[in-house]
Amino acid sequence: MIELLAKYSDCNAVLFSGGIDSTLVLTAAVKRGLMPLAVHVAMRNCGVDTKYAVSVAAKLGVPLAVRLMDLEEALGALPKVVKILGLFNPMEVVNCAVVYFGLEKALELGAKRVCTGDGGDELFLGYSFFQRYSPGELDRVRRRVVSRWYFCSFDLGRSLGVEVVAPFTAQEVVELALSLSPVEVLGKKPLRDVLRGYFPEVAEREKTPLERGSCFDRLYGEMRQRAGDEVEYLKSLFKELGLSYPTSPRGCPRCGYAYFDGSYCRMCGYARGK
Repeated sequence: MIELLAKYSDCNAVLFSGGIDSTLVLTAAVKRGLMPLAVHVAMRNCGVDTKYAVSVAAKLGVPLAVRLMDLEEALGALPKVVKILGLFNPMEVVNCAVVYFGLEKALELGAKRVCTGDGGDELFLGYSFFQRYSPGELDRVRRRVVSRWYFCSFDLGRSLGVEVVAPFTAQEVVELALSLSPVEVLGKKPLRDVLRGYFPEVAEREKTPLERGSCFDRLYGEMRQRAGDEVEYLKSLFKELGLSYPTSPRGCPRCGYAYFDGSYCRMCGYARGK
């Protein structure tokens, strides 16, 4: 897998959480003969992902740039992310704020082509919700997720003037992953197996969402404190920016978004049954 990813890891920086996917991409870039800058973003006094990022970068011998944020600085980026993405979905905005700061830091340090680990969780069934499905359903669900996947890093990169590369989304990588039985890949087993030979501490990591590993999930409580609800906080930013969205009486039960798919609203984050 590392050799295959290396074919598509031509970049001078990697957004690096220290998780399985970004560790594989960073290792692949080094295997390619590159010495990319590893860019890590976290809130101050977090330490969830940071210890892994520091350890892996040191073992690979690559430079590590750590951008530590405080709450006010992180909140300051939210209007920029809302404007670029055109939505007020808290989970999307908070996770993408981490990406925004990483791309901004990479650009500041001279990187113009940045790799990400986007796509690993979708292809190799890393998200916890995949555990709910029977073996017979998993392949259908995975293919549906991959056919609809969207990664904010590309839009954020275009806005900042940074080229974003996601090796896991290369067609050859996608075809290989989808050729494997979903039962074989559930929980990112093939990726963990590869990493055991390089970074066993990362291979054994529990799946940690970016917002939690970076401690950017602290922003939810701050938004609730300021506006009573994180959706309302971001929706007020959305309106202040002069943005609008199509609505329909049959749209999202929470925000009216016209293109609500019946289960999940990308605009506000409403999920039926939750």
